[in-house]
Amino acid sequence: MSRYARLVLLEKPVIVTYRDKSSDDLIFEFGNLLKTVNGIANNYNQTVHKLHTLDHIPQIKNWLDSNKNGGLELLEGIREIKSVMNKIAAKWLQ
Repeated sequence: MSRYARLVLLEKPVIVTYRDKSSDDLIFEFGNLLKTVNGIANNYNQTVHKLHTLDHIPQIKNWLDSNKNGGLELLEGIREIKSVMNKIAAKWLQ
């Protein structure tokens, strides 16, 4: 505030910045999306690594059966990302 007063009293140019709440919200949402995508990628990498370490067919079948939900979770995460991205795009296009 004192800097502003000095600039006004000395008749110097005052530069004012404006913080856009919707931009802050957008950045927050993209941060959350990044965390989600990183989690999905990490889980996928662990799954692929585990698949490569199995050297017998019965082990692979048992492992795939027990981890079927991982694929569904991956698809749900991607759907969530798409949904949020579509909401953000619709908001920005208004």
